[in-house]
Amino acid sequence: MKNVLYDGVFARHADSDKIFLYTADSEISFAGFTTLTNRLANVLVANGLNAGDRVAVQTDKSAMQLALYAATIKAGGVYLPLNTAYTPHEIEYFITDAKPAIVVVGEKA
Repeated sequence: MKNVLYDGVFARHADSDKIFLYTADSEISFAGFTTLTNRLANVLVANGLNAGDRVAVQTDKSAMQLALYAATIKAGGVYLPLNTAYTPHEIEYFITDAKPAIVVVGEKA
């Protein structure tokens, strides 16, 4: 199945050893990012994600969060970012309203 967003942004560079992302600790190549994205997409699907399902994510900004975004769209899901400053009441509202199939919360969130 074609995924216009994923294919247009990420897939065309999937095999490149060029640096995609610099972090405070390391560098991630396009190929390394693709490998991480594929693993996360497989985890999402194995945990019940179907095309069109929402994935609510409340994590700090990181390379892993970006990979989770890419994995969600690769798997056909809809990425729903939740601000880490939201109160429990606000989180409850978004989860109840959006009805995500999967919720991902970071360590500090």
